[in-house]
Amino acid sequence: MESYTAEPQEWEDGYNAYMAQKALEHWREQEQNYTVPAAPPEEKSWWDKTFDWIDEHQVELALGIGIVVGVAAIALSGGIATPLVAAAWTAGAAVVAGGAVATGTIILNVHYGREWNENLVRNVAIGGIAATVVTGGWFLFQAATTMAGSYCALNTTTCARVEPILNALDMAEEGWLATKLGFQTLIGNEAGAVETAFELHQERIDGGMPGNSLAKELGADTLEAIAKYGDEALDLIKLYGADAAEIITKYGDEGIAILQRYGNNAITLIKKHGEQAISVMGLIDPMGAEKLLEALDADVLDHALEQGPEAVEALSRWNEDDLREFGVELALRAKKDAEVLANVKKLIALHPIDPKHLTDAQQALINAIAENSTQYADEGQVVLGKWVDYGSGFVETAQDTGSVHYNPHPDMWNLLGDLGEEYQAEVAWLINKQVVGTGIDKGLPFEYTLNGIPATIIDNEHDAVQAIFSGQADAEIMRILESNYIPIRMKELQELQKAGYELAFDEAANSYILVLP
Repeated sequence: MESYTAEPQEWEDGYNAYMAQKALEHWREQEQNYTVPAAPPEEKSWWDKTFDWIDEHQVELALGIGIVVGVAAIALSGGIATPLVAAAWTAGAAVVAGGAVATGTIILNVHYGREWNENLVRNVAIGGIAATVVTGGWFLFQAATTMAGSYCALNTTTCARVEPILNALDMAEEGWLATKLGFQTLIGNEAGAVETAFELHQERIDGGMPGNSLAKELGADTLEAIAKYGDEALDLIKLYGADAAEIITKYGDEGIAILQRYGNNAITLIKKHGEQAISVMGLIDPMGAEKLLEALDADVLDHALEQGPEAVEALSRWNEDDLREFGVELALRAKKDAEVLANVKKLIALHPIDPKHLTDAQQALINAIAENSTQYADEGQVVLGKWVDYGSGFVETAQDTGSVHYNPHPDMWNLLGDLGEEYQAEVAWLINKQVVGTGIDKGLPFEYTLNGIPATIIDNEHDAVQAIFSGQADAEIMRILESNYIPIRMKELQELQKAGYELAFDEAANSYILVLP
């Protein structure tokens, strides 16, 4: 790529055009506000007219002084400097310009009898900014083109592929800077307009190299990333700007893949959560990733990541409240939950399913699902009761006592819906029944807790339990419960009654205790 160095005449022409435009604007403004005086004003001397003109053009003159000092600094430095020397020249130019503008402003204020510091800060800022932008912008341009030139000299093939995109970026930069300059001029942001005007000038003299505002925004690392990763990186930087460049530079191919897949959603999470967001989004979509990243401590999520992508996906399917309150426990069981969901899908694939005549393969899957949905499986008793939520009802009692209980992943029921409404509940019961059957086979004691049973129906619950252990039929149970079906918890008690368990009530625990004689 070729670079182009500005001739001194270009700076002068640009400045003259700028001054002419400002003079025209001033003339039009004076014309609009002009009123016929009552009497001819007293003729002023050329000296007073000179002071008036200078006073009316303080901003333009401050800008001009800054430009002249900046150009002089570039000329005196030879136009090429190391970063340390460039910084010294830039700082020096700003000080000289600011001093000259300050002196002139104070003289004007004294001449007109104003406060000595009126407009002083504004004018000094404009002069200093102009000198800084001219000098610093030149050295920035030199550094950017030198860096890009050095890299491309060693990587000609890569740069040949990158050049058309760089040209497109350069055109886009010019358009953006021109719009920005117009807006700043409209709202009277003189200092901002100065900086933008010179950024635009640098873009127009750089020979198509996006090394000015782009280099200023992204830094040298970005151009290296563009050259290293090619078209993929360029496309993403065009879409998402500096954020994409930073991610690509830091995370390489992995960052590119995440950006291509999820775009702005990925950027938001990566900026907030860093490398862990990259890891999670490599496995699941941003919605699930955000839920895990926001709800779980970093070390808990790291543990889930160690269990593999299926475990992370299963963990992300819990609701956010459960993740926040029970995150550690849910992360510990995530791998088992993943196996449950995988086996449920396999079971569904083995259709048709006749709950009364299961094949060996179907029974084996039901056994595996039941085993991995059983929590605290090696403890001393099994807790049954009414399902409320993960932290209430019989689950709360089981967790508080460290007892065996059946608590499947919430997606299991939804997946079983693929079997159709007729078989969904029957297959779910078969899995639940297997858990109870395992406890019976081991001769474990059972606790049927009334935790979670509303006070308004507690008497009905007691009556239903007594009816089951006195051998009453299903119709009587449903009548007592005022229900048109037998709830799962009652079916569990029926299994225990059939197995010969005896019933006793523990007032202190508010539970029925069931043991084999």
